[in-house]
Amino acid sequence: MLLIQAFKIHAQQLNLDKEGMEIPEPESSLWLWIDTKHKMVHVMEDGTPVKEFTDAAFGRGGVGEKRKRGDNITPQGVYTIGWINDKSSFRSFFGLTYPSVQDAENGLKQQLINEYEFQAIVKAHLEKKIPPQHTALGGSVGIHGLGSPLHRHLKHSFINWTEGCIALTNQQIDELAAYIKPGMSVVID
Repeated sequence: MLLIQAFKIHAQQLNLDKEGMEIPEPESSLWLWIDTKHKMVHVMEDGTPVKEFTDAAFGRGGVGEKRKRGDNITPQGVYTIGWINDKSSFRSFFGLTYPSVQDAENGLKQQLINEYEFQAIVKAHLEKKIPPQHTALGGSVGIHGLGSPLHRHLKHSFINWTEGCIALTNQQIDELAAYIKPGMSVVID
């Protein structure tokens, strides 16, 4: 019973209650390019950089094909800003529509999810809703700040430390927030 209550609290903190929420159409031609090779986040308008943020941190497991919940890998692919949480313990949290249809296809081939879960993810994307966040593929992947714990500030510039998210400093996440809108495209490359 205690474990179930702890999971419910943790799920609320991770925004799992956003699952199935409708994502609006983007209001502008702005999009984000997460350049993992150079550890940068670029705000783009069409093909032109509008604003750039350096020294981004990624998952402890690296960047690539995210295989399952808890692998600490930042997924590569094309996503959308699905929701915004300004009350996150990481200052601000911009949730991505992970898992994508491609992530779901990979998960189905690897037998990490079943056909029902695959169809639920595909349906959510077709209906422009946040896909299920509770499958074995994981969820609650996003872009966030450091929040307040001092240890995050100390290690941020030196190592990739997240559980699969993209992290910027608090000052950077505050500046990025001015550009972020639900429905905005995000390319993690």
